[in-house]
Amino acid sequence: STYSSQACRGEAKLMFLSESTSYQFRVCALVDGEIATSETGSFTTGSLPIDVPRYSVTESDESIEIPGLILQMAAGSPGFVTFCNTDGEVLWYERFEGAVRQARYDQKTGTLLVNIGFRFSNTGEYQRVAAKTLMIDLKGNRLLELEAGESYLDYPHHEIMRLEDGNIL
Repeated sequence: STYSSQACRGEAKLMFLSESTSYQFRVCALVDGEIATSETGSFTTGSLPIDVPRYSVTESDESIEIPGLILQMAAGSPGFVTFCNTDGEVLWYERFEGAVRQARYDQKTGTLLVNIGFRFSNTGEYQRVAAKTLMIDLKGNRLLELEAGESYLDYPHHEIMRLEDGNIL
């Protein structure tokens, strides 16, 4: 049934949508034991910003459907973590102020653990460093941010992961 006599407000952040694509939606709610459905609404997503990495498929067996998303990292400045589908289309991205060295997605918590950092030394040499470790959710909220002190570790091991017990290694 369509229910419009009571005003209700809500917000939902939609993720993993294609760029420049029109979508239609309806909102359903349980009201007084009955399912109420809104009228159909629509919206069109915008284009990705110009600096978000793009991917193209160079080889694919189209007879096989490969489900899921691919996590990609960009070690430029700015750095990026992206999720793209198997057609190479970016469906989610997060921009970082430094080069992304490592990114791990934890499906159980819906969070990303990200190591970022490259810097130029006083002599202008490009150095790989572990400058910052972040934990973010897919809405872009920073849940944890650890920054390295003045004595950076050059060429650090860059592994980061969440263990079964919830600890971060």
